[in-house]
Amino acid sequence: MKKERNIGQEILAGIKEIKEWQQGKKKLKVTRVRLPRAANVAKIRQNLDLTQKALPRSINRLGSHRHGAQKRKASSR
Repeated sequence: MKKERNIGQEILAGIKEIKEWQQGKKKLKVTRVRLPRAANVAKIRQNLDLTQKALPRSINRLGSHRHGAQKRKASSR
């Protein structure tokens, strides 16, 4: 069974850590994340021959189809 988290204690520990960092007593771990470039949606639409109105509908249909497939797969277990 999973141990229950004490969110209040986690918050207080985080505040203590920030205070120590501000006083120069602690170095914080730094994680750098590279973000992907933004997609050229206009070009994608053009390649798919879809209007601005039709593209979101197509994406929504794909999501609905995937969701339905996942539901069927889960119920067959």
